[in-house]
Amino acid sequence: MIYIKRFENLKGESPVVGDYVILDVKPTESTDFIFVNFIDTHIGKVIDINYRASLPYTVEFDDIVPYQRSQRSQNNMGFDRNEIVYFSSSKEELEIKMNIKKYNL
Repeated sequence: MIYIKRFENLKGESPVVGDYVILDVKPTESTDFIFVNFIDTHIGKVIDINYRASLPYTVEFDDIVPYQRSQRSQNNMGFDRNEIVYFSSSKEELEIKMNIKKYNL
């Protein structure tokens, strides 16, 4: 008997260096609206992982990030694993997810 095998995501539970990520930062008193809006509308790329740091994932953005916490340079910032909602090695896949979120599809 021939059957179709279900798709299995072979990716691990955490992003690796070179993966693209969509982040979700919850607004607090210390985060401003401009920063949260920037994070919600941009896809970042993991460029470094340091598990000893409090925010281990260094994410690089194409645009300059509005200054906020743990900024390592103008377009790099540190994030925790629970702030990473989606990750993929394909930027196009995340752009589709971003458009679905943007247009409420």
